[in-house]
Order: sequence, then structure tokens, then C-alpha cells
Amino acid sequence: MIHINEINFGYNRKCVICKTDTPPNESKDQEFVNKVRKTFSLELVYVKLQEVKILKKTIITNNILVYDKYNEKMDIIYLKEYSYLEILSYVRNKIHEGYKLLTHPLSGSVKPNETPFKSVGISTEKGKLDIESLEIIEASINTAKKFIEGKKTPRWTTEILEDFRLIDFNLIDGAIQSMDQFY
Repeated sequence: MIHINEINFGYNRKCVICKTDTPPNESKDQEFVNKVRKTFSLELVYVKLQEVKILKKTIITNNILVYDKYNEKMDIIYLKEYSYLEILSYVRNKIHEGYKLLTHPLSGSVKPNETPFKSVGISTEKGKLDIESLEIIEASINTAKKFIEGKKTPRWTTEILEDFRLIDFNLIDGAIQSMDQFY
């Protein structure tokens, strides 16, 4: 068998398509198998349906662009009036409750004193206190404080704020897509 492609269909189904010398066995989802065969115009196709465990995540954000895209697709905590540092403190409190960091709080190259917007991914399910997550968020808060105390965030124009919103959105959007692809 030679692996050709993997395709995600829907929330928890993945189709693995492989070239083979023998016809496929009967399947519970024969209609689905036939659609895949027709779509890819392959004479001999082995189709294996498998359940895919999707990493459940919660996004904590003060960015309306992130909220607008993901509020119906996943758990999201939208803290409109929170500052960058307040978002990090909120995330730290969640980590103390047993949630785990899924994205780095200082992702990207925009300094904490340059942008007011921050989005961070954490696990949806609680567990024991994750020491690594706690160390990362504590170090991130300390770093952010150093930048913010050294130079306050400027009063940006609306256009520049929109740029910072878009940067934060692109960072978390890319992280979400990576998590969905690899977990």
C-alpha cells in the first residue's frame, strides 16, 4: 500500500486514501467510499474511516476579530475591556485552576507595550496544575511588565489599532489551524 492523501471530512472524520493492488473490503459507509472513489478518479482505492480526536481548546482574547470568527466554533472567553497584561493574568488564573497552555503567551514579534491585543489558547478540559504552563505564563507576565513599565503602550490611531488586531488574529488563527491539523 502506498499512502496518497489524508482528508478531513467534518468534525471528527478523516479519510485516509491509499493506492492498493486489491479491491477494498466492504465498508459500513459504502456510499461515502464511492464518493471518495469518484472524486479522486482512482480505480483501486482503499478507504479507512477512523475517528479523530480533536484537541478541544478555549481561546481567551480581547480581540473582536478573534471573537467574531471563533465564537460559534469553539469555546471563547472574550474580555473586551481587558488590557494585554490583564489577559495574561486571566490566563494565569485559569492555569491555576488546572487548564493547560496551548499557545505561547508571547507569540509573534510585537512587543507587549506596542499592542493592546492578545489572544491565548488553553485546554478546555481541566486537569492537575501543569507546572510547565505555569512557568511559561509567569515568565510571560514578568516580561510583559518589564516592557510595559519601560514604555507605556502609545495611543494609536484607529488604523494602527486595526493593524494590531489583524496581527493578533493572524497569530492565533495560524495556531488554531496548526492544532487542528496535528492534534
